[in-house]
Amino acid sequence: MARPMFSRLVLLVTAVVVSQALAFAQVSESRPAIPTPEMQKEKLAQLDESLGLSKLKTTADKQQAITQLMELVDQSSESPDDLYVSLTTVIPLIRETSDFAAHQIAVQKLTETFSIEPLQDQTQQLLLFINACKSKESLTPAVEELAGLAHDWTNAMPLLAQGSDPLWQAAATAERAADEAVESQLKVADAWWEIAKATGPAQPIVRQRLLDLYTKIAPAVTKPITKTQVKKRIDELTAHLTPTTPAAPVTRKLVPKPKAKKDENELPVGEPIDLLAMVKLPEHAVMGDWKRVDDDIVCGQGRASRLFVPVAVTGSFRVEWTFTVRSAVSHIAVLFPVGDSMCEVCVSDQYAGMQCIDEKLVTDILGSQAAIRRMEPLANGIEHRLLIMVTQLKDTVGIAAEIDGERFVSWEGLSSQLTTWHNHTIPNQRLIGVFSDVSLVEVHKLELQLTSKRSLAYRLGDDWKNPLMVVTDMPSKEVAKEFPLRDWNGNKYLINNEPMSLHDARLLASQVKGRLLTISSKEEQDFIVTTATTGSNYWLSGWCAIDRKWRDDRNRPLKYFKWRGAEPNNHFGQEVQIMMEPHGEWIDCPTSYSLGHACIEWGEEYPDGP
Repeated sequence: MARPMFSRLVLLVTAVVVSQALAFAQVSESRPAIPTPEMQKEKLAQLDESLGLSKLKTTADKQQAITQLMELVDQSSESPDDLYVSLTTVIPLIRETSDFAAHQIAVQKLTETFSIEPLQDQTQQLLLFINACKSKESLTPAVEELAGLAHDWTNAMPLLAQGSDPLWQAAATAERAADEAVESQLKVADAWWEIAKATGPAQPIVRQRLLDLYTKIAPAVTKPITKTQVKKRIDELTAHLTPTTPAAPVTRKLVPKPKAKKDENELPVGEPIDLLAMVKLPEHAVMGDWKRVDDDIVCGQGRASRLFVPVAVTGSFRVEWTFTVRSAVSHIAVLFPVGDSMCEVCVSDQYAGMQCIDEKLVTDILGSQAAIRRMEPLANGIEHRLLIMVTQLKDTVGIAAEIDGERFVSWEGLSSQLTTWHNHTIPNQRLIGVFSDVSLVEVHKLELQLTSKRSLAYRLGDDWKNPLMVVTDMPSKEVAKEFPLRDWNGNKYLINNEPMSLHDARLLASQVKGRLLTISSKEEQDFIVTTATTGSNYWLSGWCAIDRKWRDDRNRPLKYFKWRGAEPNNHFGQEVQIMMEPHGEWIDCPTSYSLGHACIEWGEEYPDGP
């Protein structure tokens, strides 16, 4: 790959990111200073002596060194000099292995700890990764990440005008000086035309912007020669940007293409999002004693208390939770989505780390420094800050977490390896939530920030339907081939043969683009009872918050019930999910049950409304 091909993209993206950094970055006296060159040299010599860095040859050697260095990163949070040198040593090694997810985790730690303008410096590190990358699988998302930043032209122009590239400088200067006159706008477009003739990954972005400029100007151009030239350039740009076949003529228009209307509930990328303000009580508290006190939310000392935020999220993001504990901490956690699953980062009176990895509880993985660490109990009456950084690339996820500035999680693997504990489940695996067990906690801040242009988040209303919670009208051919399906009233049903946890039942439904069973009529109830396996319990989609109002998977009120006897009785105050027993009657039960089968359906349950 020729390295110069990224030079103009570098200039454009750097300009945009600098402008974003000016909006977000704040000079902080608390940031540790970068060690002097002499200190860096001394620390690097120590690393070389202990790890043999100068003798690394094979990929396996480098991978082992990366693992050891990341462990040192975890252990050196209290020593800024050690942390800086470990990070600046491991990042170039990661580049050589083309591991995009690991690279982003290490860079984020470096820039957020030491950089005044982290977005700008993260971009520079990303450019270095692209130039060194030898893996097409990693290169594609890296370039997409970089190029995706280049759409904010307004903020980019002042910085491009001061740049050193004469073509970009001329175009930006002309655009900043232009007025609404046709001649002035033509000068701007002509300047961008010179850039569009160059090659590189920025070219499609520039061509699209140029096409927008020319199509806007075209109706006002009156000189015949100029009008012909503008039309010719529009045709050429359209041909480049529109996929065609020899038999299919290119449709060209002289009017701007209408932009797709953005979903008003879609949340912005790169900006802090106040999740705490979105929480409504009691609707968004699954269990526990949750109350608003001024701007805070306070959780009493209940068992398995859970609160969720009506926001669906996917991709790379960070969550910041600021809180004060007023009693001994038994167990607190933040729950968040990874892939189709949900996982959690927890802090207890003895340990902190990932709650479940490979179906093993936190107490079973204490030996893994990257996933779990023993902790002293959190001090009462002091504000604490839990920061979680999630990087997702296809099926790979990297998770880093800090408590009060101390790193205690640096984990990378497949999203399918992660899950949450059964008794910590919240109503949907795309949501973010907090958990507290027998701890009096004051929540001061719960904030989300999307950190990748490929990340998406939607604020959910009373009906949770959104682009991230996809339920197709019918199962795919692959699903129909893999699973035996049942038919009733034009609908398809998948009834699995093995009992599973509620989390896994929801996960299966998500993977087949379906949803857990919602029964909305006696006829459907009778069909399920006669079709289901004798002697089996089945998870239904129905759940309730502490208000004890039963809802379906999209947060809509259930319209049909078949309760058994005195059910629902909320035994021990923990029964928040509906399960159907073998004879067809319903009970409310805890989410910790693992005796239920999944019954999954597709399509709309209430076509005429709930």
